[in-house]
Amino acid sequence: MSRWRYLKFGVVGASGTLVNLLVLYLAQEFFLASIEPATQRLYASLACAIGLATVNILSGTDAGPGRTANRSGAGRWPVNLRVTRWPHGWVPACNTS
Repeated sequence: MSRWRYLKFGVVGASGTLVNLLVLYLAQEFFLASIEPATQRLYASLACAIGLATVNILSGTDAGPGRTANRSGAGRWPVNLRVTRWPHGWVPACNTS
């Protein structure tokens, strides 16, 4: 049982790294290419990449939203994450429950 736990840890970590790099590249080159100066584009791209990689990692582990060690409901995240359409594009949004 312990061996599979470490394997899952490695797979989830590696997928987080890949998601981070992929989102960073796509945001820099395509989605946020209109942002000038380049340093501001880099900061925005990094924020997107880190945010999506974090959501990816939390969804692949037992530490994610709504998951607890004892399954009693204590320690659940009171935040509902989603993406919302605004006049200037799609933005991440959250509401507390």
